Amino acid sequence: MVASSPQGRGKWWALAAAGIGSFTTTLDGNIVKIALPTFSRVFDISPNSAVWVALVNYLTLAGLMLTFAMVADRVGRKKVYILGFAVLTAGLALSPLAHNLPQLLAFRVLQSLGAAMISSIGVAILTSAFPPSERGKALGIMSITTGLGITLGPLAGGFLIDLFGWQAIFVARVPLAIAGLALSWVAIKTEPPPSTKRGLDISGSVLFLLAVIALVLGINQGQPRGWTSPPVLSLFSLAAILFAVLYFTERWKLHPVADFALFKNRVFAGALITLFFRNLSQMLVLVITPFYLVQARLFSSSLSGVFLMLVPLGLLSFGPLCGWLSDKLSPRWISSAGVFVMFLGFVLLTQLGLNSSTWMIVLGLIVCGVGLGIFEAPNIGMIMGAHPMEKMNAASAMSSTVRQLSHATGVAMAGAIFTSRQLFHGSMLAGQALDPGMLKRLSVVGGFRDAMLLTAALGLVAVFASFIGGKR
Repeated sequence: MVASSPQGRGKWWALAAAGIGSFTTTLDGNIVKIALPTFSRVFDISPNSAVWVALVNYLTLAGLMLTFAMVADRVGRKKVYILGFAVLTAGLALSPLAHNLPQLLAFRVLQSLGAAMISSIGVAILTSAFPPSERGKALGIMSITTGLGITLGPLAGGFLIDLFGWQAIFVARVPLAIAGLALSWVAIKTEPPPSTKRGLDISGSVLFLLAVIALVLGINQGQPRGWTSPPVLSLFSLAAILFAVLYFTERWKLHPVADFALFKNRVFAGALITLFFRNLSQMLVLVITPFYLVQARLFSSSLSGVFLMLVPLGLLSFGPLCGWLSDKLSPRWISSAGVFVMFLGFVLLTQLGLNSSTWMIVLGLIVCGVGLGIFEAPNIGMIMGAHPMEKMNAASAMSSTVRQLSHATGVAMAGAIFTSRQLFHGSMLAGQALDPGMLKRLSVVGGFRDAMLLTAALGLVAVFASFIGGKR
């Protein structure tokens, strides 16, 4: 039985449950990225279409996590968390049966529904179990599970694809999801029923989901249809209108799905803005780099996975230490140092070409990972420590929603920008009498370097936001 006191063993059980949820969902998101070139080849689709296998996950998470946090306030965190693992298990078991992209996307949506339930309240389960003086340490320990999920994702995905085919990246995770369900059943304390039933903001949930879909679809379709084409401009306009309507209507609701009042706290707002731009730039690296490694450098999926795991190794190495330091020192300055180091890593990646040494690739990815490790735990601590306990679910869900919205936007941008710049460089090189293989490799390199320049620019925005925001 889990103890109710934060000083009892119950807090460590809560950490274990939150940790396996974090590991499972981050593994789900990252094991798929290394498979994007494989999906592009197997289903005979463009990179901009292949990214939807990853994008649909982030889109579902961004659109529904606030809703599931609201449901957790009504029925209890334990029920929502356990149901999330059950739904995720079903989606993983069905995905290998897909014969085309639409079928795979449908099963990915099911997986993502489960992941949204888990992610919406995982941090709240952890932070509610630990006293404020120990939260940084607990979040640092939890960053290990996050780092393991990000690390093992590309590594395990690459080897599973090379040995057994793309279906294996889903089959192999079914036992893990079942284990997460069983652990959560035992570890999470059953909460007493709320004294007042919180209403469900259905209209707010629908508005937010439609706004996110319109925004991400507009970004994704910018390259194939043209950024100034009527359909794309209409999607962006629709997204802006829906977000505006959501903002003005949610302000007057007693139980809004999106509690914008949270942003009145400058620490909370500054930390979330920094998180958004940091994730946006990180997503470009994690989505586009596999195409550079596999299609330009001709590395295998498994070797490419080894390269990509260098980024989360930094989180594993520095996350616990920086989480502990954030309990002692200013978390704002630690997180600011982290985004600056990541920016330096992005700059290094802009220098990669067709014949760059493996050490240049390793250096760029390691520096990105070190920055991620320095940033992560202090940033989460600032977000979750900015509001009282009764706002914990809402703050956790808003943080996770911003994280997933930045992931979805970053994946959509990655597919659109990389595809457009690859086509541009291909057309520029077409008159140089290159064989088709070399033409493709050089165009991929050109598209990759252009995308990394944008990544560095976004990373610089994150640095700026971190230094000027979050000051009490």
